[in-house]
Amino acid sequence: MILSLAESYLCLYLVGYTTRYNENHVDYQKGKTDMATISLDNHVITTINIFTFEPENQQRGLELLVAIATQLRKEIPGFVAAHFHKSVDGTRVVNYAQYSSHEALQMGTTKLMGELAQTPLLIELRAIATPDTREYEVCTILEG
Repeated sequence: MILSLAESYLCLYLVGYTTRYNENHVDYQKGKTDMATISLDNHVITTINIFTFEPENQQRGLELLVAIATQLRKEIPGFVAAHFHKSVDGTRVVNYAQYSSHEALQMGTTKLMGELAQTPLLIELRAIATPDTREYEVCTILEG
């Protein structure tokens, strides 16, 4: 399933996380006991979201994603977890997000396409990022 541009911003959820910035990276500290689990038996909705940036915009893009997620984290029931990774070449931010249901995913989409679509954070993010968002299912886990 390929999601629209507006839906691609669903990687923004960090429910239960707090953020701490320093000059090189953003750290996330878990604020509750529920953990994101990758499992063949875990029936969650997973999106993997890749945002492409010019290298000079990667850090700002990550900051925008975190700011938007911080704003939304208390508003979307059914969010399970989100993890952000930035590429060492400076061109991408990848997000792995889990939701409890398609309804939770749709609720976030509706919010982002509606009342939040024209907020300064989303406008700036759209100006510097090219999103690619898709829904995935876990099919194999190899552990060492």
